[in-house]
Amino acid sequence: YRVMGEIARELKQIGSNINQIAKVFNVERLEGGKVPENYPLPEELSAIRSYTDRISQELNQVRLLIIGRKEK
Repeated sequence: YRVMGEIARELKQIGSNINQIAKVFNVERLEGGKVPENYPLPEELSAIRSYTDRISQELNQVRLLIIGRKEK
């Protein structure tokens, strides 16, 4: 159970990092800067964020089942 909580925190941090990357990408684009070719595309960032959100929700459901609580 504790490890699952740690994983959930890691997923939130990954999501925060994705948001920071997307913000830098958008600022560079708006300011006419050149974004490096190996930089992830906004669609890729969005897909990764959706995936981490979904995994986080599923993990939370499992954690609640373990302790016998229903989802709010």
